[in-house]
Amino acid sequence: MQKFRVMYNFIIAILLLNALSAPASSGIEAKSAILMNTKSESVLFAQSEDVPIPPASLAKIMTMHIVMNDIDSGQASLSDMVKISRRAAIQPGSRMNLREGETVVMDELLKGVAVASGNDAAVAVAEHVAGSVEAFVKRMNAEAGALGMKSTIYRNPNGLPSKEQVTTARDTLTLTKNYIESHPDAMSYHKILEITHRGTTTTNKNPLLKTHPLVDGLKTGWIRASNHNLITTAKSGDIRLISVVLGAPTSRDLTDESAFLIDAGFRTVESGGKIKVIHQLEERVISGDKILISDDKREPSEEPLSADISETTEEFHKEAVPVREIDASEVERAVATLCVEANYLMSPDIKAALSSAAESETNELASEVLGSLLENAEIASEGTLPLCQDTGMAVIFVEIGQDVRVVGGSLRDAINNGVRRGYKEGYLRASVVSDPIDRVNTGDNTPAVIHFNIVPGDKLRIIASPKGFGSENMSRLAMLTPSQGIAGIKEFVIDTVKMAGPNPCPPIIVGVGIGGTMDYAAFMAKHALLRPLDSPNERELWNGIENDLLAAINSLDIGPAGLGGRTTALAVKIETFPTHIAGLPVAVNIGCHSTRHVEITL
Repeated sequence: MQKFRVMYNFIIAILLLNALSAPASSGIEAKSAILMNTKSESVLFAQSEDVPIPPASLAKIMTMHIVMNDIDSGQASLSDMVKISRRAAIQPGSRMNLREGETVVMDELLKGVAVASGNDAAVAVAEHVAGSVEAFVKRMNAEAGALGMKSTIYRNPNGLPSKEQVTTARDTLTLTKNYIESHPDAMSYHKILEITHRGTTTTNKNPLLKTHPLVDGLKTGWIRASNHNLITTAKSGDIRLISVVLGAPTSRDLTDESAFLIDAGFRTVESGGKIKVIHQLEERVISGDKILISDDKREPSEEPLSADISETTEEFHKEAVPVREIDASEVERAVATLCVEANYLMSPDIKAALSSAAESETNELASEVLGSLLENAEIASEGTLPLCQDTGMAVIFVEIGQDVRVVGGSLRDAINNGVRRGYKEGYLRASVVSDPIDRVNTGDNTPAVIHFNIVPGDKLRIIASPKGFGSENMSRLAMLTPSQGIAGIKEFVIDTVKMAGPNPCPPIIVGVGIGGTMDYAAFMAKHALLRPLDSPNERELWNGIENDLLAAINSLDIGPAGLGGRTTALAVKIETFPTHIAGLPVAVNIGCHSTRHVEITL
């Protein structure tokens, strides 16, 4: 124990020494944040607190607030029996697992909103108290105005992606403070660790609820447009803090920075100082009038820094090998969300390309088709329908940092469990058969095709790319000879698109893999489809070939839906790899107009 304490103090001293010699940064990594001591109503920390950001599931706090208002006024009751509509039952993303036509008590639905972050439960309670989602959203915006949330606009009760839906850290703090002060009993919902409904158990997604002794709520939220968000409430004695962190790049950043602000906040209240955030790599310390050092058993105190610390620094770093643990359940939840988001949301770059093509298309019928595709994407984004009835075979790309360890189960099993859960909860079509010849459907779209790549660092990046087979079936591979060169590559790619015709649902995106071996060329062709459409190839040679191929393909007059026009493809993307002196492998993988891929970094 003594050895541990010496090492602990040594680490703290190193961090403080480094921090004091480094310039202060602008703040934490999240897009915006704010921290308040509700007792004194003083803001202890604020960073870009008025920057607009989609609220994601943090919108559910307003939903809970309005329902609790109705319960307090007698217009609704915790014992109300709520019949679940089809609209509620088909909500994608995080779910309580409600079924159309069943009747569920209001108290259980509120647990579903708070604990499971159920998009289905949020719609169910909204319809019950207001008659419709649209009427409830009007109440949400009216209440936001009454509370002084000047920069917040709501478009649905669950925070699913929707045009113009936005909030800020300051507004979210205003809402949260009013919510917990107006409805102190509601805090009990946010402390529940898990709930079970119809055999499905969902756990509370607040990462600090189990790990931080002072945290007693409140709500997480994630969508691709906003990244990771967390409202945290914590209490020590008669002091309550509320932290709002929005737009953290990764789940680890979200957890670390929220915990840091809470810890810093309580120490600042004790010392009466101000919070100053200083970065040294990924470590944070608090600096003010005093240098505070503490361990598990001591109160914060002033201690001098050792003059000969630097002599042992190199030896310490050789011995310390940090390994970051990620629970398999977190991977499962992330994959489930990605599968739903990928099937319901069109990538912004593809949407922009379709819009541009619709404006420049000279063929009137082709322009109408492109407009219909954009309209379909808008309808799907409201969370009612997938972009396409073929919700694809799940293809998952995983970049796992060499300093990451997945605990609580295997990474492969967690991914497949996430695919199974996502396709079930999102009401996505099961399209996988267990054997290529027997053709028996597995019923849950597993197993997924998983590509693993080990990279430096302690992050886990997961990309979900559901692949429909209208386009997949049009893919081709050729083992060209080196003498065929660029001319041979272009001829093969263009012939592949000609043969495909209208089958892959143009306008298409063409992924091309060149080099390596037969199997690696095919992998690169599929991986190339992940590259943003507005991202040029890093090599001038291949960027020129991509542009040449795109022009040649669009001159084929296949057009949108195969009805003619100048927009057969939106982009051609090429990946290359060194190959054998005797070979020139070339693979083409075609993606349809709604080529789907979303990602998350844990």
